[in-house]
Amino acid sequence: MGGKPKVTDLLLEAVRHASMREHDKVDEQLDIVLSKHSECLKILFHKEHAEQERLIKIIKGGLNDIRDILKTVSLMKWQAERISGELI
Repeated sequence: MGGKPKVTDLLLEAVRHASMREHDKVDEQLDIVLSKHSECLKILFHKEHAEQERLIKIIKGGLNDIRDILKTVSLMKWQAERISGELI
C-alpha cells in the first residue's frame, strides 16, 4: 500500500516499538494501517457494501495475528530481522 506513510514502514515501526515495550505506539501504528486500508476500500466501493465489510474483517484478523507476533517481540525485548521480514 503506497502513500505516506507506507504500510511497510508502519509495520517496521511497530516491531521497533514492540521491542521497546511501547504498547500504545504499537497500537497507534497498527491503527494507521487499518485506517489506510479502510480508506482505500471506501474509495473502491464508493458506498457501504457487504464485500467491503468482509475485507475489513480479513484485514482486522491479519492485524490481530500481527499483534500476537508483536507480543512475543515485546516479551523478549527482541527485534529480530526474521520477525520484521515475516510482517512485511
